[in-house]
Amino acid sequence: MVFQIGGAFVSPYSYRVHKQTLLQSAMAIQVSRTPWAAVWGIRWEIKKVILANNQTTQMDLRAWDQDLTNSSPLSRGSSGGPLLIFHVAASATSGVYITNTYDQGVIPGAYFGSGVTVQPSGPATINGHVAMELETA
Repeated sequence: MVFQIGGAFVSPYSYRVHKQTLLQSAMAIQVSRTPWAAVWGIRWEIKKVILANNQTTQMDLRAWDQDLTNSSPLSRGSSGGPLLIFHVAASATSGVYITNTYDQGVIPGAYFGSGVTVQPSGPATINGHVAMELETA
């Protein structure tokens, strides 16, 4: 069951968290770890993504389901086969940020049972920023 409150669709027994990180290299980085232990059994679903780029080339952000701090939970996807890909255009002037926002209406309903891991790709892989709103599924 899902309700609409102030333009946002929410489940009655879920909660949302906001996570953000700097993208300083082309390496994979974990945005959030999922409380995956059997006691909790929680999964994240991405509800909003704000991606910023200050380079003069386009940046793509690949997202997949993996806990980089522990090998116990199963992973789904990888940097070569991500679950989701987000794009942000090139900045007209180096050092000036351009952003792209993805809301839940355009994000496919992929769930993340281990953790939300991302990796920037393309020529612009440094000095980016990503902010995510995650909801328990």
